[in-house]
Amino acid sequence: MIGRRLWLIALLTVVTVGAVLYLGFTAPPAYEARIRLRVLAVEPESVTLYTQSPALMGREQIITTREEFFSFLSSRSAAWKTIADLGLEMDADTLLRHLELRDEGDFVAVIATADHPELAEKIATTHVNNALQAYREFRMVPVSQSVQFINAQAETQQKALAEAQDVLLKFKLANNLESLPNEIGVLQNEIRQLRLNRDTAAIDEQQAQAVRDTYRTMADQALQQSMAVLMPATSTTPAITGTLNVAGAVTGLSSDERQLLARALRDEALRYNNQAVGQQVRIQEAQASQARYAQMIAQREAELSGLIGLHADYDNLQTAVTGRRTPIPFWPTRQSRPVSRKIRD
Repeated sequence: MIGRRLWLIALLTVVTVGAVLYLGFTAPPAYEARIRLRVLAVEPESVTLYTQSPALMGREQIITTREEFFSFLSSRSAAWKTIADLGLEMDADTLLRHLELRDEGDFVAVIATADHPELAEKIATTHVNNALQAYREFRMVPVSQSVQFINAQAETQQKALAEAQDVLLKFKLANNLESLPNEIGVLQNEIRQLRLNRDTAAIDEQQAQAVRDTYRTMADQALQQSMAVLMPATSTTPAITGTLNVAGAVTGLSSDERQLLARALRDEALRYNNQAVGQQVRIQEAQASQARYAQMIAQREAELSGLIGLHADYDNLQTAVTGRRTPIPFWPTRQSRPVSRKIRD
């Protein structure tokens, strides 16, 4: 009885070993491709716009990075991406069963099994690359969000800038302006020049008045001398105020000679009067110039006041476009310049 059982046990052992050997020799060969990756501490790409996020350092960061990468290596999305890239006829779960992930300290080993060595190498390489790409995109999500936020802010600012430029352009067209500070500066220079011209005309008027008064005085003296020539010099004859005593000079002249001398003096007085009239015309022209310059100054000052009144609105629009305030040119307090005039009684 015991012998029969021994033979049965031996038979079962032989059959089992034979089956194993048969399956081992008849089964298709399996090839492995191994990729070994070193895990390093990853620089934190996740930096917010306002605060610095604390980051794990040293060994803890390496462990965290390795665990995160393991999750991407064993993800179905990475497996499906590998299947699509290589055109494999299997599902994600089957592919993941052909992959082995090993933790080797600071290293990660990925082992792919396939019927052909080239296929095993392609599966290992492609799957690792897909997992790395997915992990890289995962790490870049905070940066992408920050970039999107910055781009949105930039787009908003560009729209606001375009609107401000449009409003500024309409403001310039409505007020016939190119640059308000330049327009103010031009008006200031023009007003200064007009005031200088007005003062020059006032000085010219004073000079003409002085010359006119001189000619009138000389004409009066010549007339008085002509009267004195014709008047006999006697002790009872009253002296003419302001005349030269020519009685002694004409002593001994005949009546005709005195008439000729008196006529020459009257002609000289007439010539002086004509010159005085010419100076009077010059005075009137200078006065007309002063009135014209005063009118132009008043007009330019009114225009300047209008431009200065636009400065607040222009400055706000210009600041919205350029971000800089527009300084208004210095405009001194208006002062009147007293001009002395000689008044003839």
